[in-house]
Amino acid sequence: MNFIILSKSNKSVSQKEFIDFWDALYEDSYEEKSGNKYSDNINQSEHSKQTLLALFEWKNRSKMSAKKTRSFNENILSKLKIINKLRNDPNFNEDIFLKEFNTVSTIWKIFLLHIIKPNKYPIFDQHVYRAFCYINHQGVCELPLNNQEREKKYFDEYLPFFQQIKEGFSS
Repeated sequence: MNFIILSKSNKSVSQKEFIDFWDALYEDSYEEKSGNKYSDNINQSEHSKQTLLALFEWKNRSKMSAKKTRSFNENILSKLKIINKLRNDPNFNEDIFLKEFNTVSTIWKIFLLHIIKPNKYPIFDQHVYRAFCYINHQGVCELPLNNQEREKKYFDEYLPFFQQIKEGFSS
């Protein structure tokens, strides 16, 4: 893989140099203003209504609309016991998760997957997908609108890419 940082030569660098360079430029003012909704809640051994709501508001970048709140309550919060069971299951099964949360939109479903197993399943959205395409020399591309195609992009393309990066970074 060819990792590029901003420089006069746009030189190719190692994975660690790439991550360190871009990490130094990243600032999340929303996280600071919102009381660290992500960092204070992501690593809970068990989630509650409050921790899940804080995390989804962080993802949403604001309080959720009435429609999103209704969807959150019906499709996610109503399954809090299942979420915590999956979170603490060392033999986590993706198929069980996907079946249990089949009514949740893809981006929220992937975010919930990240909440359940944050060290295994990365966050994924249109911006992540654009960066992924660019790094992989696919040029500019957009995430498909179809939920099944989005899931396929995540599980078949992005997740293996992320695991490869993660392994390369830790070695």
